[in-house]
Amino acid sequence: MKLKYSLILLILFLGFGCSENSQLIKPSQKMSAVEVMNQGALKGLHGDLNGSLKDLSSAISLDPNLADAYYNRGFIYLDLGKPYQGLADFDKAIKLKPEWSKSYHGKGLIYLEMGQPQDALENLTTSISLLPSYAPSYYYRSFVYTQLGDNKKALTDIKKAADLFSEQGDLSLAAKARNFETQLCNCSPQ
Repeated sequence: MKLKYSLILLILFLGFGCSENSQLIKPSQKMSAVEVMNQGALKGLHGDLNGSLKDLSSAISLDPNLADAYYNRGFIYLDLGKPYQGLADFDKAIKLKPEWSKSYHGKGLIYLEMGQPQDALENLTTSISLLPSYAPSYYYRSFVYTQLGDNKKALTDIKKAADLFSEQGDLSLAAKARNFETQLCNCSPQ
């Protein structure tokens, strides 16, 4: 199953201050690394993955210690079908910000996409241990548990994800999680 991660996660990530009226910065303006990164993230949200990749790489050139740019570029690489480059970026983000759970989450998603459930499980579990309120990590870890044949743990995680999404006001993702929970209940031995 091909999963699209960058749009959901960039939306979550960009919640730090971009308004609905945010506009792309004109290239003629001198921009900081953070501004270039934000522009690249917005391009990714608008579906311009190659433009996003270019801007995020430029931001990293301007500031090689900008963990957020590596994080965002990791998701762009994933959506471009370049998981190894994405893993390298998430590793760099982790090196720069070792307690940032979302980089472990990103690695977990790449391993899930690559069909390496044990590595996905390890990284998603680390993400959860660092930020227990991060619903997406429970959500995707439930898929990992189903791949590993542990529907009981998958059910526990998907219930937790649905509850967290609801508590955090994301009713659309809560409904999606509840739908998967229903599917698991229908195939899990009680």
